[in-house]
Amino acid sequence: MIVYHFNPEFVPFGYLGVDLFFIISGFLITKQLIKSIEQESFEIKQFYFKRFKRIIPALVSSSIFTVSIGYFNLSLEHFYELFRGLKYSLLFVGNIFFSQIIDYFSIDSERNLIVNLWSLSVEEQFYIIFPFVVLIGIKIKKIKIVYFFNLCLLISLLSFSEIFYEKLHLSNIFFGFEKYIFYSPFTRTSQFLVGAIAATTKILKLKKLRKINYLYLIILSFFLFSELDFYNQEIISLLSFFLLLNETRFDNHNLSKLFVHIGNISYSLYLFHQPILAGIRNHNFYATMDSSKYIDMDSMTIKLAIICTIYGISLLNYLYVEEIYRNIQTFSFKKFRLILVAFTLIISISMFPKLISSLYNQNNIQVNSFDTGFNIKPGTNYLRNNQNQICIDQDNLNQACIFGKGDKALYVLGDSTISSIVSSLLTENMLNKYTIVEYTKSGCYPVLGNCSFKSGQQYYDDVLFIKDSVILMGGNFNTNIFTSEALLNTIELLTSKNNEVVLVGYIPSPRFDESMYFKKNKSYLKSFNETHYFDEYVNYQSFNQKVADSNIYNFDKVRFIDAFNVFCKDNFCNYFNEQDFLFIDGSHLSFLGSTKLYEESGLMEVLN
Repeated sequence: MIVYHFNPEFVPFGYLGVDLFFIISGFLITKQLIKSIEQESFEIKQFYFKRFKRIIPALVSSSIFTVSIGYFNLSLEHFYELFRGLKYSLLFVGNIFFSQIIDYFSIDSERNLIVNLWSLSVEEQFYIIFPFVVLIGIKIKKIKIVYFFNLCLLISLLSFSEIFYEKLHLSNIFFGFEKYIFYSPFTRTSQFLVGAIAATTKILKLKKLRKINYLYLIILSFFLFSELDFYNQEIISLLSFFLLLNETRFDNHNLSKLFVHIGNISYSLYLFHQPILAGIRNHNFYATMDSSKYIDMDSMTIKLAIICTIYGISLLNYLYVEEIYRNIQTFSFKKFRLILVAFTLIISISMFPKLISSLYNQNNIQVNSFDTGFNIKPGTNYLRNNQNQICIDQDNLNQACIFGKGDKALYVLGDSTISSIVSSLLTENMLNKYTIVEYTKSGCYPVLGNCSFKSGQQYYDDVLFIKDSVILMGGNFNTNIFTSEALLNTIELLTSKNNEVVLVGYIPSPRFDESMYFKKNKSYLKSFNETHYFDEYVNYQSFNQKVADSNIYNFDKVRFIDAFNVFCKDNFCNYFNEQDFLFIDGSHLSFLGSTKLYEESGLMEVLN
């Protein structure tokens, strides 16, 4: 898994190491449980205490380390998300959290500092239930425990059915069947049970079978390292089962000691490798390849340095955290006070966004978190409803976010760029004059034929419903979907319902998180850059030409807002207001930026 996270090209199916991990975990925990039950030494409290002192102290120490990495290498929005992820991971529901926010195989996962923790959550969810399953299996005298596990395995296979997924309404938790299959403890239970079956299966002639194990290891390595895609997951699970039937031993004493050592620090290696690798990737992303601060991960010297760093930090954590707390025999607050305080502190901080913002410093250039009095997603400028759902991408107009109680309706249509402007509209005068409805769709400029703005689609029907209102529309300009004809048809449709249309013009943007670039390089990337200015000016002129070609200026009920000069003039663009970045990332306005646009573009005068 570590090699896969280092570079997926080295081990194309390295992610199946998680499957191996679950099978081995099922094998080991079953052996421990059955042995202690047979010796009449099993106590459920002691079992959970052992899991606690094995898992929590190292997880807390790695979380503190990860926060320090995130502080220097994440934007404010992602720093908030890091704390959220740590909270859910410490509470062992990280698999659900990650299933809702990330695709494990996307580029985003490579820069996520804690995406690896989903598997720890699945393991602990299994361990919470499994002791009771074993006790039930042993209580049933008429069935051998191995047959009982086989029966459980067959039952667990039902969880792979879409019927099971739909009947239990698991889409509300995992946000998609494929993510459910990957992240769910239901579907992963079968792998733990394969290990449990191997632990309770007794076979003869073990010595002869051990010779075959070396062949199994070669085949297993082949399916992990090759690019051949042929039932790899099933074959690897089957090979793992046979390898565990009789534990493979190595005759070479030094090799055996090496594997034992790696096994001892494997948990710390698991915890620390991802934040280190992802931290470097984030650093490189924001520093850019042209920077002297860039870390070349393709360099053999750098690779060796990274490996040594991961090993060294993992070894220290094993010696001074894992070993110390693992040897404590009885629980007391005094013995675990540092861990418990840190555990509580991380979870508490994650629940108070303003506290996270106060902890986060962008070294002179920063994105401030403003108290607008409205529910805004931490680290962004996106409004949220009473259920803490962001207003953008609501399914239909009835679910759209509504602000104010004015007599006239103001509908905001557009993409995420326009969504980031809405917070600046929520002034006292605006809220008294309008009932403001945000109905935005990420990545969708609101012109006919684009995204779901097509006949027969929900969005189209909802927009047709709007009448006798003011419609504020705009978004990120894309020449591929934005045509003069499409704009004209859209304006004709909207004004035919007696609506007034306010079209926000081209909004220049750095298209890169310049605050993070400044943090890394102590210089600007796009601001005060003449080349960038002319690139944006070309886009601005292209947009204006398409608007002119559409002849919408001839419509009495259409007002055009020129936003370009708010950020760009005199041959350069400036995306900062003294120490504050006017964007939350490369494309979306911060509260300060949206307020600047609202007040300086003429939008405030038009709406008021």
